[in-house]
Amino acid sequence: MTYLGGSLAGMTADRNLWKSRADQAWGRNRIWNNGPSWESEFNTSQTNLTNMTNAYNAMVAERDAWIVNYNNAIASRDYWQHTVAHNDANVWDNRYNAGHSAGYAAGAGSKSTSAVGAGFSGSSNNQDMAGLTAPRTGLAHVSAVAIFHLNEGGPDAHFHFFRNGGQVINGPNCAGSWDGCIAAQGNIQVNQGDYITVRGQGDQGASWHSGYFLMTVGSQ
Repeated sequence: MTYLGGSLAGMTADRNLWKSRADQAWGRNRIWNNGPSWESEFNTSQTNLTNMTNAYNAMVAERDAWIVNYNNAIASRDYWQHTVAHNDANVWDNRYNAGHSAGYAAGAGSKSTSAVGAGFSGSSNNQDMAGLTAPRTGLAHVSAVAIFHLNEGGPDAHFHFFRNGGQVINGPNCAGSWDGCIAAQGNIQVNQGDYITVRGQGDQGASWHSGYFLMTVGSQ
């Protein structure tokens, strides 16, 4: 009896030991076959790790795409670094502003005008009184004014304008008078180097003095 009792006690102790170990090894509940096992917990944690890794990779891809877009927005820069400040000359809005200023300055320069002029006097009947060379290509405004004297009265004194010998503007008749002031003006297209003349005409002959011929040319 003593031997059997000792054996039973030993078996009970062994059972309790292994049951305790089994409970500890089962899972978070520490009770054998109650709740999720460690294998199930491990598999769940692996799934969570995979999901977290995928989320991290997606975040990295979005970051890389943002960096590419940022680099493209910096104009001539093809890399990112935090030394590129907002006031850097290559930041896109600063490059835009610089280009706008340069374009405005160039546009203002292109809209400038050049002027040439010459005085004249003398007697003329269908002869050039003064001539000017176009200083640039563009739209020219020509004007002439003078004091005139007709040898015979009548509304027949004129100023006409010619470009390289061909008439381009026919001036109005002056008011009939022996003496008076005559003026004419108009716009013509010229090329640099064109020779523009003003011609006085009076059917009964005329003399002109204190005359002035002016041409201004604006670029297009």
